[in-house]
Amino acid sequence: MKEFLLRTVSAVLFAFVILGAIALNGGWTFIIMGIFAGIALWEVRNLKYFYNKLTTSLYVAVGLIAYILIVGSCSYSVRQWIALLFVFFISFLIILLQKKFQFPSYLVKIGYLFYIVVPFALFISLFKISVNLCLEDYVLPCSFFAVLWLGDVFAYISGRLFGKHKIAPSISPAKTWAGVIGGFCANLLTSVAIFYIIGVKSLCFWLLFGTIIFLFGTFGDFFESYQKRQAGIKDSGNIMPGHGGALDRFDSFLFSVPFVIILLIFL
Repeated sequence: MKEFLLRTVSAVLFAFVILGAIALNGGWTFIIMGIFAGIALWEVRNLKYFYNKLTTSLYVAVGLIAYILIVGSCSYSVRQWIALLFVFFISFLIILLQKKFQFPSYLVKIGYLFYIVVPFALFISLFKISVNLCLEDYVLPCSFFAVLWLGDVFAYISGRLFGKHKIAPSISPAKTWAGVIGGFCANLLTSVAIFYIIGVKSLCFWLLFGTIIFLFGTFGDFFESYQKRQAGIKDSGNIMPGHGGALDRFDSFLFSVPFVIILLIFL
């Protein structure tokens, strides 16, 4: 019970900060997301990619400069979106295949930098896409987090109540099939509710929206868990009691944002 209360209070405060920034405007969201991106970049050190604070600080500074330049200079045309998505997927492959192909450490560090920075920068574009759909600018950013977080909440609850069968205990010991099913149902129901509330796009679109966040968010969660197991750590950091670090909290976010952007570009 104590752990549940700790997680709940921490999650509520986290949601208040994120949704508060989104409600204010894109500028505040840019700042808050930049702060979390910087923390996530710092936590790359805990994955055994850096061994002193000076080089980690320089790495964070370079990452934040890249974040500012991407958001500040990008008009988010289809060509620019595709370019950013290409950078993200190449970065992911570098991290994933680093041991198989023995990539040099500097290349893996660059890969992790863009794996973190690009999704945060792409998320800011949801404000522009909302306006293009004749919605208030906060609608798509809030919708994204509503689907993601409610899926997480019900995955946790259903996993604790009914979870007996582990999915991949060697990678993510807490993940169960019951939790995954509960989270997926919550994602879809939230997406349907959003469709009926805002009435933009089709029901099929919003079901795809929820499915993409579920599928690729779950993959991102497992991918980050795998990285932590390789580094021999349980959490990437400790900024959020009961949740871990920024990479722990944004693992699903990092991998689902690019695919949501793909959905919005082509549908």
